[in-house]
Amino acid sequence: DYLDAIEYFKNKKNHKKVIKLYDELIEKFPYRIYYRKEKAAYLFEKNKLDEAIACFEKAIAINPYHARTLEKIGDIYLQKRDEATAVQYFQKAEMLDHATLKGNFALERIRKKIEKITGSISTKEFFQNFTTKELQNDNSWKNKYEKDESLILMYDIQATLNKNNRLNYHQKLWIKILNEGGANYWTEADFSFLGEIGMVKVIKPDGSEVTPSRNWNLVVFKNLQPDDIIQIEGFSNGDMTREIPNEMYHITWLSMEIPIYRSVFELILPKEKQVNYECNRVTCTPKIRTENEVKIYTWEIEDIPKNEHEEAILNNMDKFAWIMLSTQKDWKKIAKWYESKTYRRWEANYDVKNQLKKIVHKGMTSKEKVQAVYNYLTSGITYSHVGFLNSSYTPKKPAQTICSGIGDCKDVASLMIAMLRELGIEAHYVLVRTSDYTHHEPRPSVLAFDHVVVGYRLEDKVMRYADLTTDYFSSEVLPAFDNDQWALLIQPNESKLFRLPNDQLDESKNYLKIKTRARVADERNLEMQVKMESKGVVAGRWRSRLNNKTTNNDQRGFLTKSLAS
Repeated sequence: DYLDAIEYFKNKKNHKKVIKLYDELIEKFPYRIYYRKEKAAYLFEKNKLDEAIACFEKAIAINPYHARTLEKIGDIYLQKRDEATAVQYFQKAEMLDHATLKGNFALERIRKKIEKITGSISTKEFFQNFTTKELQNDNSWKNKYEKDESLILMYDIQATLNKNNRLNYHQKLWIKILNEGGANYWTEADFSFLGEIGMVKVIKPDGSEVTPSRNWNLVVFKNLQPDDIIQIEGFSNGDMTREIPNEMYHITWLSMEIPIYRSVFELILPKEKQVNYECNRVTCTPKIRTENEVKIYTWEIEDIPKNEHEEAILNNMDKFAWIMLSTQKDWKKIAKWYESKTYRRWEANYDVKNQLKKIVHKGMTSKEKVQAVYNYLTSGITYSHVGFLNSSYTPKKPAQTICSGIGDCKDVASLMIAMLRELGIEAHYVLVRTSDYTHHEPRPSVLAFDHVVVGYRLEDKVMRYADLTTDYFSSEVLPAFDNDQWALLIQPNESKLFRLPNDQLDESKNYLKIKTRARVADERNLEMQVKMESKGVVAGRWRSRLNNKTTNNDQRGFLTKSLAS
């Protein structure tokens, strides 16, 4: 075996024989770049730099998109002290890794090599530096929090967005233990939200320091006492690109399960970038300044109350304090992005046209045609949200959905759009956020949405909407989970969000009538006859509840109990 022989002669330090065997392998398998790279790596190891470069270059000629080979050539030029050429190869490798979504480890390694040569702008000098002594000397919080068990004296967040669209995050906490209850609460804590823990210690009232036990981000604080201060910091970094190149979206969470006396959030980014922000439960007026090549946004907030967990809250995010950030000024790039994801996915082929012949008949009005398409999709296509059946953001072609009889929200939306456009009815995708979000208008991001419905217009040019993922509701109304939700109409140059109609509040679409006739019969028995008529969202809810009752007795019992109450 050639590889065993090569290893043998390497151990024997027989350089000529090793090269000869590599050359024989390459001659036998000229298009297997593995052997060329192995030979080049061996030449590099033996400091035969020009020969190694030549061998790697032949591998690149066969496969020009191999980032690791480009990185290796850069390493050799770096050893030759040709930094300019080394950077060129490192940058090519970085571009390939970024385009092919390589892991953070490979990208970060290459970026460090580039920065070591070109130099990187240090941003540490632009951040505020808070000290434990400074925080200990500030006693203005005492009267406000005397009834609390513990208090975060300072939550300091230092964030840097670099030119590669990576967000480096440094978080620091100073936690004051106020009584025995606070000591018990913090005995064991999970600080995963801080990222990788860099430092953690307990500062005693006399100034002595104690290092707690740690297992990754889990920390055990033994013998905590009132007036102790926990100081901890963590680091994280990641690529902020979410489908839209070189754009950032991020939410900074500012409230916790205990109150925060003071919080400072500082964001540094290239000065040519702008930040579009929205805030909840905190003041939303940052100080903005420019230093050298960067712009610094600073939010300083005092007295953030602890999280209050309310039942039946409509927008789960809004019970927390947060700042939402985006470098996109409006929604144009999101609309254009989804246009590209759905390019030609709504075109009607033979299968679509053939199905239309079965469900749409001559003499139907546009409204009746929409109703026929809606009924077919909600009854004839099974809705599925199972991950392995879905394909990220790109819908299946309509013919595939017809043939398989199953699809997720974007698949059935594509099929309806294809059918309506084939019938001459204007129809569009509409991206929607259905749950666990915010009443505030969100900042632009792909992550703002989790659902797709269809928007269409009839002759009156009024935009109507159809959700095809449930057959409990009529085509005249949207399901309850869509009502009043944030949405984006996908059409050229669309730049603004809007709210879907709230059909639950529209009495022309939605009502419940209950008519009861009762009489006192013999022996004072009360006989009742109840008739219920419902329409719209209410009717859909009743259908969904009754659907779980599989027998007539179950349905009769459910209705009797519900109407009698």
